[in-house]
Amino acid sequence: MTDDANTYQKITHANNYRYNSSQKHNNSSQQQQAPAPEIATITVSTSNSNLQRSYPAQIKGKADIDIRPQVTGFITKVHVDEGQKVRKGQALFTLDQVQFKADVDQAQAAVSSAKGAISQTQAAVDQAQAAVNVAETAVATAQLTANNKKTLYDKNIISKYEWELAENTLSQAKANLNQAKAGLNQAKAAHSQAKAGLAQAEASLVSAKKNLSYTVVTAPSNGVIGSIPNRVGALASP
Repeated sequence: MTDDANTYQKITHANNYRYNSSQKHNNSSQQQQAPAPEIATITVSTSNSNLQRSYPAQIKGKADIDIRPQVTGFITKVHVDEGQKVRKGQALFTLDQVQFKADVDQAQAAVSSAKGAISQTQAAVDQAQAAVNVAETAVATAQLTANNKKTLYDKNIISKYEWELAENTLSQAKANLNQAKAGLNQAKAAHSQAKAGLAQAEASLVSAKKNLSYTVVTAPSNGVIGSIPNRVGALASP
């Protein structure tokens, strides 16, 4: 029994060896026939790169200045953007100028009218002064006549009626002179009033022009624009 068992075991091992050898031979043939797979490769190397990121932010300076107009009006144009650098005197925004231009035109018309009144009152003063000059000449002539008539009357050369008539003419000439002087004073007062009206009209014109200039709001100093709370159409006031 021992010899038969050993013989069977040897036969079994031999069969297994032949089977395994055959299987390995078949697998080797299949591996030789299949092409090798292609695998993509990349060479990794180190380098530097810059990454940029954007974030919402609000610019605030060390000294913030609130920009406000000196007149009230609706914004018609904004000349700058937030974050923009500006120079002193640069236009920032403009207010509606229609009403302010109308005020300038009206003030200019008032100045022209006042200048016309100045010319008229000056002519009246000149005319009144001429009337005074004429009245003074008349008084001087009447005075001379009255004096002569008085001398003749005292010598009984003329009648008392002629002397009194000369005195009445002198009194009327003096009355006319007083009236002419009153007219001159009145003309001078009107002329002074016209001058005052012209000064007031010119002051109103200066104020109107200044208000018109205030409609263009400028930068008070060099700097950077921060937030702009008011845009076109918004009502801006001091």
